[in-house]
Amino acid sequence: VNATNYSVNYVKSLSSATVTANDFTLDGAGNCYIAGIRSGLDNEAMVVKVNLSSGAVLWNNSFTHASYDESATSIVYVNSNSIYVAGSSVSTSNMLDRGNFIIKIADPGTVVTSSIYRYTTCSSIREGNPNLVYDNGELFMSSTSYVGHDGNGPLYIAKIDPTTLSILNQKHYDTGAAYMNSEMTKVVGTTGTKFLLSGSAPF
Repeated sequence: VNATNYSVNYVKSLSSATVTANDFTLDGAGNCYIAGIRSGLDNEAMVVKVNLSSGAVLWNNSFTHASYDESATSIVYVNSNSIYVAGSSVSTSNMLDRGNFIIKIADPGTVVTSSIYRYTTCSSIREGNPNLVYDNGELFMSSTSYVGHDGNGPLYIAKIDPTTLSILNQKHYDTGAAYMNSEMTKVVGTTGTKFLLSGSAPF
C-alpha cells in the first residue's frame, strides 16, 4: 500500500496452500519477513521473505514435524544470520502435549538452532502463542499459558540466550490479574538487571 495516498501497489499470494500471516518484520534493506501458518494435514510454521518493491517472494520455508500442529506467531530480525521465529507446537493426538518453540534461522531460511519448551503433564502449566522482543542484545519471550486442555493461565515471560536459545530466567505472573494476555509489546532496558514491560491484562 502506498504510504502517501493509501493506494494498493500490488497484491501477492504467498502460497497455493491456505496460509495465515501472524507477524512480520523488516530488515532495513527493502525486504519483509512474514511468519505464520501453512494449513494442511499437519499445520506447519511458515516463514516467507518478500521484496517490498516488487512483491517477489525470495524464499518460502516451512518448519514442522509429523503429528504436531505448529504455527509461527512472532518473528524478529537482528541480522541476516539471526532471525528469530517463535510459535506453538501442539500434538494432533493429545492437546496436553503442547509448548512454545523458537527457531533461529539465517537467510535464506536455513535453521541455525532451535528449541522447544514443552510441558506434558496434566498438572503443569503449558505455554502457547508466544511473542518475541529483542532489545539491546537480549531476547525475551512472553506467552499465554494454559491449565489443562485450554483453561487460561498466567502470563509467562522468559529471558532467552540468543545463541543457544536456552532459558536464562523465567516466571509466571498472576498477581493483580488472574489471567493475563501475552501482548508484551515493548521491552525497555533500565539500569542494572531491570527492564520495563508493557502489554495488556483483562481484569
